[in-house]
Amino acid sequence: MRFKYFFIQIPFFFCLFLNAQTVDKEVLLEVGGDPVYVSEFMNVYNKNLDLVQDESQKDVDAYLELFTNYKLKLKEAKTLGLDKKPSYNRELLTYRKQLAKNFMTDNTVTEALVEEAYHRISNDVKAQHILVLLSEDAAATDTLAAFNKITKLRETTLIEGFGNVMTQKADGKTIIAEQLGWFNGFKMVYAFENAAFNTAVGETSQPFRTRFGYHIVNVQDKRESRGERTVAHIMVVDKEDDATAENPETRIQDIYKKINQGEDFEALAKQFSDDKSSASKGGGDASVFWRTVKCCKI
Repeated sequence: MRFKYFFIQIPFFFCLFLNAQTVDKEVLLEVGGDPVYVSEFMNVYNKNLDLVQDESQKDVDAYLELFTNYKLKLKEAKTLGLDKKPSYNRELLTYRKQLAKNFMTDNTVTEALVEEAYHRISNDVKAQHILVLLSEDAAATDTLAAFNKITKLRETTLIEGFGNVMTQKADGKTIIAEQLGWFNGFKMVYAFENAAFNTAVGETSQPFRTRFGYHIVNVQDKRESRGERTVAHIMVVDKEDDATAENPETRIQDIYKKINQGEDFEALAKQFSDDKSSASKGGGDASVFWRTVKCCKI
């Protein structure tokens, strides 16, 4: 009995399929010899139905007139070659990019990356690393050799200690070893940042590659971020070529007294600081550097 009903249903669904195919191929009108199908008109009409504010445009006959005029204008534009103009192609490319964003953006992934970034700028990692240098376009044989070298170094660190291997194996040419101190998110390339934040304190990561080569990173400690500080300074230097200049320590103490008496720090920096890179900014945005001269700072 079940088979009987099954064979009855097959012709029924086949007829529905053929009917749908017929509707899709039914010609509504022709514009310059090109057919426009009923299915296209119905798709456009139904898609825009909720967006139309004018009730008169919801009428099928009225909408058909608008649709027909649109097709005629489109045909005329193609006949005039407007679709070949550079300005049209640029505008079309802009629309394509705008539409593509909605389909290419994964909101779930974006939210996860935002949460990851917030966590990483809110926390600091203290780490040290060993790098086997390798160019980005290195040959396969060189890449394998570098990977084997960093793998061997990691195995050695587990036996002899990371610090000992840094001291003994780094040559400053092909193998680089560095104490990185504290850092947080967006301070390192992404692959390095991932390894540092995903490795437990006291552990050494598996080998990973960046554009610089193959690394292993040893995480020494983690903590909540202490934030950043913006500082300003006043610096005076020993002007050995000026016999009339005051001793720098005397000068800096005089400036210090002025600050304690309420004088403006920025104004004093602009007037007295010998660090010309920051003096004009009131002592702010000072770059870090070494000088081989006797100097005093506040």
